[in-house]
Amino acid sequence: MVFPELSIYQFTVTVQATEEFSVPEYKGSMIRGAFGKVFRESVCITKKPSCTACPHTASCSYYTIFETSLQTDAIPYLRNIPKTPHPFLLVPPADTRSHYHAGETFKIGLTIFGSAIRFFPVFILILKRMGEAGIGRNRGNYRLKHVHITDSRGLQTSLYDCATDSLHTDPVPITIQDILTNMPAKPRRVQLRFRTPLRLQEQGQAILSSNGITPLRLLIAMERRYHTLAFLFGSGEYQEPDPINTEHITITDSQLRLYDWERYSARQQKLMKFGGLTGHLTLTGGLETVYPLISIGSMLHIGKNTVFGMGAYEVNEKI
Repeated sequence: MVFPELSIYQFTVTVQATEEFSVPEYKGSMIRGAFGKVFRESVCITKKPSCTACPHTASCSYYTIFETSLQTDAIPYLRNIPKTPHPFLLVPPADTRSHYHAGETFKIGLTIFGSAIRFFPVFILILKRMGEAGIGRNRGNYRLKHVHITDSRGLQTSLYDCATDSLHTDPVPITIQDILTNMPAKPRRVQLRFRTPLRLQEQGQAILSSNGITPLRLLIAMERRYHTLAFLFGSGEYQEPDPINTEHITITDSQLRLYDWERYSARQQKLMKFGGLTGHLTLTGGLETVYPLISIGSMLHIGKNTVFGMGAYEVNEKI
């Protein structure tokens, strides 16, 4: 398979509550909503409610990350998509707790792709200001405690000193070559465990039943996600993905279940459903050519609403 270059920067941000606050069970929407709101408030110089017709979009970090229009038709499957995919992921804490006490800590995953790493200092600033503005139902405050970066071997290194507001070292990415080099021998079976809801779509309709999840749909979602991010934020050159042959790949032991959640969109002024499938399934059979894609995809998330942390999965070969 063809693997154009894409640098992946994986961070773990540890924050500490400075007062009690309540949060939703699935915290992805809360974190993404607060992040976008504080980001815009922090960098927007016009203070207008919309970026439409703004004369400063070329130099605006918020516009570049959240609102940039897709100006190319080089990728066939993106022709009806008006905006570029976001160059980052915010991954909510894995627990389902709905209440935190003062002094307790929780972790937020932050992944930045390719060229968007130039905004890393802005990301840290926004995460700090989120804590000052407050999150959750009662706008509870937190403070940044630690920022670590994960390398290609899964080892974490302290990157940012919150007390002095300074970097220990520049972020070092995980490269596609790192992933391919450190992969174990390709197994005949792998388990995919979806830690956050998977929401695939087919012809505009969400697939919310395990019966609709096929090896081909999963692998196409991984392949398109990867090639899109590599084109926009990595190599800059679009390479037509290789055809995927799933003739000898089957799904066994599927334990996917619907996890339904919803959020109110201030922009669209309506309640929106974001349900997806959680649990696990096992891919069995001819995985030799697609296993690298499965491994890379676990760092990118797949499906809809990845910026809310959705579509995160872990790969387990020891089953």
